[in-house]
Amino acid sequence: MNRYARRAFAAVVAFVAVTVSPLAAKDDPPAIEYTPNFVKPKAILQVPPVYPRRAAYAGKEGWVLMRYSIETDGSVSEVEVVDSSDYRGVFSTAAVTALKEWRYATPTLDGKPARKCNNRQLITFKFQEATGGRPSFARKNRVILEHIKGERFDEAERLIMEAHESEGLNLYEIDRLFLLEGVLNQTRGNDIAAMRAYSRAISGGGGHLTKDESIFVLRTLFALELNAERFTAAMRSFEMLKDWESPSDDDPISKAAAAIEGMKTSGSPFAVDARIENNPNATPDHSFFDYEPLRREIGITDVSGSIDKLTIACDATTATIVFEEGWSWKAPNSWGACSVFVYGTPGTTFKIVEY
Repeated sequence: MNRYARRAFAAVVAFVAVTVSPLAAKDDPPAIEYTPNFVKPKAILQVPPVYPRRAAYAGKEGWVLMRYSIETDGSVSEVEVVDSSDYRGVFSTAAVTALKEWRYATPTLDGKPARKCNNRQLITFKFQEATGGRPSFARKNRVILEHIKGERFDEAERLIMEAHESEGLNLYEIDRLFLLEGVLNQTRGNDIAAMRAYSRAISGGGGHLTKDESIFVLRTLFALELNAERFTAAMRSFEMLKDWESPSDDDPISKAAAAIEGMKTSGSPFAVDARIENNPNATPDHSFFDYEPLRREIGITDVSGSIDKLTIACDATTATIVFEEGWSWKAPNSWGACSVFVYGTPGTTFKIVEY
């Protein structure tokens, strides 16, 4: 186990207790169980994206992750870029344009036509199945690692960004760049940036990490998400980890996951510290904080900065509202799983309270 893996494991151990901010209890805590009885709509027309000419000339591959809704007539609406592999957004326009032309069978809820919202779609741009990195990339990979080990962080960052812009960059190399970016930012102490990079490395369009690398990334990502109080995201990383290994009940990561599960049914409210960050890989000019609540009722307090609007994206509906101080909301069980997107000025801090 290298020193980065040891640090991640220590972080898991440190947060097994899952401590949260105590708040005054509310009467009649909402039920947390729900059954989103959607029939998953089948895509009946998938228009392939047009490969961006600039990327094609450069021999560059990439991916784009989007969020969207499916209307009752099977058309696609409300398409928004959530993340991408490319800091320049070269592939984003082509991916969004293609997805808007897709058509689905009619979504149904309890046997009746219904909109299906908050869907995710990953579109990859590639020339052929990647067989590995180029020799030039392997050399640069070694140099970047040496810079990180020598704590020459600025130089490591410069080389990583230079590699992201290089011609011939393939999906295999992109995965490894995000892995390096995660290690760099974690070593620097920038855990939010590390969390974003590790998530891209494991969930992007490549899937080219080795088993040991995948286990390291998922254990580290779980610890970072737990530290950032992204409890639902941490549980998703835990479930992904179980595809690679079987943590024992005594494993600290299993104990932490069990503690998160216990928070769902606890009658005690808890608060999560949140901060709006600028994500250059998402839709331009849309700085946001996205959160998947454990429970069905949430509120926002202690705002320092500016929040413009909120988008509630659930299985059954999507709604955007202007933010007002003291905002709170309870999701009907029939709406299914929900995510909350808080838009505003980068650097704005606030608390999300779950009741």
